[in-house]
Amino acid sequence: MTATSAGSTSACSRRSRERIGGLVSPAAGAWCAALLVWIPQFAVEPEGGALSAYNDIAIAAFVAGAFFELIERKSELLFGLWLAFLVLTKSEGLPIAFVFLAIGAFVFRKRILMPAIATFIATAALIIWRLGIPAGDEEDIFRLLPTIPEKLHRLGIAMAAFPRHMLLMPRWGVLWIAVIVAAIIAARIDRRAWLAIAVIAAILAVYTAVYVTTAWIPSELIAVTADRLLMHVIAPSLFLLALTLRSR
Repeated sequence: MTATSAGSTSACSRRSRERIGGLVSPAAGAWCAALLVWIPQFAVEPEGGALSAYNDIAIAAFVAGAFFELIERKSELLFGLWLAFLVLTKSEGLPIAFVFLAIGAFVFRKRILMPAIATFIATAALIIWRLGIPAGDEEDIFRLLPTIPEKLHRLGIAMAAFPRHMLLMPRWGVLWIAVIVAAIIAARIDRRAWLAIAVIAAILAVYTAVYVTTAWIPSELIAVTADRLLMHVIAPSLFLLALTLRSR
């Protein structure tokens, strides 16, 4: 699995370089790709990094694929395939796919039907597969969502989870500080920045809702998952940095 994670890191970096290079500039694409492979959370962390057996880098790569198709607005078929890959890769992939479908409906309009069908087929296949295997320890998030009102006392710790982990310098350096600054600047100079911001905010909002509803102790779950979940939004984050680099 370590070889798979390393390969996923390479693929994610290469796709970011190619797509950012085409959408922004070759120099920005090269800088962003180089930055990705030097982020400690991706390069050396045993929880989710290239040396681990987790699938978070694969999820990040598929999010990158879906995000760049969203930005280009050319192929709803490829967009749908990326969503199907998300659904079938990891439990977090299903809500991410729904987030992309919701945002994609405003981008592709009537053409969103194809991605919706692809996501539905992948979801049906996932359900059929899960019915044939013993139940694991994964939570049924959709069943837990109605319990949010009785768990609102967890909202504070859930909302603080990602900002706190973004500031863990040994894992992320100053990346997220740079991304926040870049988002403010890019939103003023390029309309595409708002799409990246929407994707990042929506995905992290879903994860925050999970922290509120979980049957686990929230602080313990946050400690072992927050950094891995932040990895999933690396592509739109790098895109924001690239837009800012081009403006200088």
